[in-house]
Amino acid sequence: MEHTKTSADASHVVTPSLVLPASAGPAGTTEVTTAAAFSPDVLAKLAELEKHSAQHEKDLQPRNTSDSYAADWKQWEEFCALLELPVTAITPGSLTAFVEWLWFQPGWKKGTCTVPSTIDRRLSGVVVTGRTDHHLVLDKTVAARARRVLKAKVGRGAAGDRRPRCSPSTWAPPWSPRPRAGSASATAPSG
Repeated sequence: MEHTKTSADASHVVTPSLVLPASAGPAGTTEVTTAAAFSPDVLAKLAELEKHSAQHEKDLQPRNTSDSYAADWKQWEEFCALLELPVTAITPGSLTAFVEWLWFQPGWKKGTCTVPSTIDRRLSGVVVTGRTDHHLVLDKTVAARARRVLKAKVGRGAAGDRRPRCSPSTWAPPWSPRPRAGSASATAPSG
């Protein structure tokens, strides 16, 4: 069976490098550009521009956005530690499980859960941080399934379904082979 690459594969972690223009051939052609198409001086200038533009982008990001994304990544690290996943395992499935986990996390006010808008922003923070700080190559739709699940959960709430009491200690993914706290299999004696 041939191994297919996913966004969590180590082979998809890329070192920041020079992204070459789409065409360096004669005007009107669509030949693929290679580094050989440019002189060493041009490559050095392009690499310097790439480095400075990436830093400039970070410098222009509002501080509250940077702070929020840092908090989002911290929550992601906690979640990944719970499931014993590497933090670079950003996949549709892991992000969906993250939504499920966040749904039961306490909110800012005592007795409340994390609000859906914060969960959605945490998805963005994880994906953006994975791309920018960890240089992951992630599909632009990597969080789409997780957002659909979140939207469905919000819809159920609008239809009158209530969230159970927010308690991170009782959370387990619905598809987890581990028994959920409070279930009959979790409390049944073994053996």
